[in-house]
Amino acid sequence: SGHSRGGGASLVSLWARPSLLGAICFEQVTPLQAPGQDWDDPERNGDRPLPERPVLIFSAANDLDEAWPLVDVVFDQLTGPSTLVTLHGTNHEYTYDADTPGSYTSGSDISFAERHALDQRWSTAFLLRHTAAEVGWDALLHGRAGLQSDLSAPGVSTHSRLRMDTELLVDDFAGVADENLLGGLNRSVALDTDANEPPYTDGLQAAGRGGTTAEVIATWTTARHLAWSDAAGSVAFELGSPLDLSAQQSVVFRVARDCPPPTARCETGAVDFDVVLTDAAGARLAVPVSTGLGDKGIVGRHWSNAIVPLDDFSGVDLASVVSVELDLGALGWAAGDLWLDDMRFE
Repeated sequence: SGHSRGGGASLVSLWARPSLLGAICFEQVTPLQAPGQDWDDPERNGDRPLPERPVLIFSAANDLDEAWPLVDVVFDQLTGPSTLVTLHGTNHEYTYDADTPGSYTSGSDISFAERHALDQRWSTAFLLRHTAAEVGWDALLHGRAGLQSDLSAPGVSTHSRLRMDTELLVDDFAGVADENLLGGLNRSVALDTDANEPPYTDGLQAAGRGGTTAEVIATWTTARHLAWSDAAGSVAFELGSPLDLSAQQSVVFRVARDCPPPTARCETGAVDFDVVLTDAAGARLAVPVSTGLGDKGIVGRHWSNAIVPLDDFSGVDLASVVSVELDLGALGWAAGDLWLDDMRFE
């Protein structure tokens, strides 16, 4: 475990020491941004998946990650059960104890007590889950219970991956834009932008981290960029052949606002659009994405999981689902700009 560069060292240790069970990182610097890497030697750079170990990451929303990523980009390299908790209202150095030299240089909007309560809640859950096998903590680490917190007024945003070996991944948006990983077509209507793109490139360049670093990060973090100025805007992901979701519980994806530099803080406010499932017989049902988000919705440009229970799609035959669609303007959000990633059924 560690903070900042120490957190980055913790991740590097997962490669170096196979006996390690996992890592807890506080605002760590991603190994992809470590200076002086030999990009031609795969054993001496960060351009590789991290080992299949559980990892918990804390990201401070008032840190540079608001527009220029230092912490969040490592999430795409994780291969084991992983959770990233964005703590709103706090800053990079606010991980220290009170009266530690440097602690009061922070521009944090929450108290040390609130910050420590948040750290302890998720760290304790993570340790009990992965050292004592208390699986009930998955509800906080990977479920809807972890999408919000009343331990501080600004709250949290979280995104995670748990069942990577059993989930049905529709698309990670790292390949071609018009076909997903299930062999179905991706079709959009009335969108100004609908493309698989790297979300961090502008921010990295603005922070002086362009060149090879930005290019390597782009290959790991490519996501779906959606922008619309027409209430009819939508995107549908066809599933190739009818998919049996009887064993799955939720449709899950990561979602964030767009916030290109030089903007330092993104707009925050309630957002809503319809998530639509269609079955082979043509039955179609829409559920508001807000039912799968925490009470803060999408905050700034920080990723959050949307976890929409399949039980909410009453009337759709879950044994023969043929498409999942995002009807972006259906609930009054007539114009917007979003990033979407890792759409799957869990």
